[in-house]
Amino acid sequence: MLKRFVKLSSRYIQLAGLRVGLKASAVISPRLAQHWGMRIFAQPAGPRRIRYDYNQYPPFHSLRWCFQPRHRQQQQTLQAYGWGQIDTRPTILLIHGWGGWGLQMGPFVNALLRQGLAVITVDMPAHGHSMGRLATLPLWSEAIEHLFTLQPNLVGAICHSFGGGALTYALTHHARSLSSLRRIALLGAPADMELSLMRFGQALGLSASHTAAIQRGWEEKLHLPFSTMRVEAAVVPKQVAALLVYDEDDPVVGLDELARYQRHWPHAQSLMTKKLGHQKILRDPTVIEAVTQFISGSDPCTMMHTDAH
Repeated sequence: MLKRFVKLSSRYIQLAGLRVGLKASAVISPRLAQHWGMRIFAQPAGPRRIRYDYNQYPPFHSLRWCFQPRHRQQQQTLQAYGWGQIDTRPTILLIHGWGGWGLQMGPFVNALLRQGLAVITVDMPAHGHSMGRLATLPLWSEAIEHLFTLQPNLVGAICHSFGGGALTYALTHHARSLSSLRRIALLGAPADMELSLMRFGQALGLSASHTAAIQRGWEEKLHLPFSTMRVEAAVVPKQVAALLVYDEDDPVVGLDELARYQRHWPHAQSLMTKKLGHQKILRDPTVIEAVTQFISGSDPCTMMHTDAH
């Protein structure tokens, strides 16, 4: 309890410090405030250390791959982890969320292996043991494209949070590279990068003009409007079946974002949970079983409800 209190207190102090610093910089130099806000928005706040329960989950093969982002001069190294015969068996890609790490998706591994599938997960750019300090949705999308180029046996993907948004973006902009993909499960995936930025600005107490300046800065840097990074702009190939998994008590991604996915993908199935929030949904046995059955070809009941254990 004390450890958790100290951790929460530290986060509160850090957030309060950022709020004061950003507000002060906006008064002194709006340009400085814009650049600082852009950096904070694209810099993961999660831990870089890796946590994995070796007693509960099977040992993995460590993999390291390099890829060249389109708008960066320096190559980036991706740390990946594999289970089973990834070169010969149908393989499922596990993609963590913002501030997470590849092995965070470990609870799905045993269930997938029992279905005769191989599994790969990866520390996405600027996360875990992979290179980088800043990350964007297009950069993650390029990393996903690279993984599919390296591993032609990838037939399914299970994605959490920001990872779900990145896969959706990749399906739209790198469809040819992802042509082997047949089934995807998105767990608590955000529907709109502009909405995510708005929530970021609110959390830091930024003015509407400051938040708008951060958006303009990233749009200029990426040469892309944020309007291309919303679910309504996505084009999902017909052969890809989707399962949308959202929790009613998720404080990060709301059911309004699930509704947007449902309207845009009317043929997607939905799995609703309660009292799991944004992180416990990755460890819930009922969710893991339902997602695994869907990915392996057996669909769970549409709009199934499950309570936390």
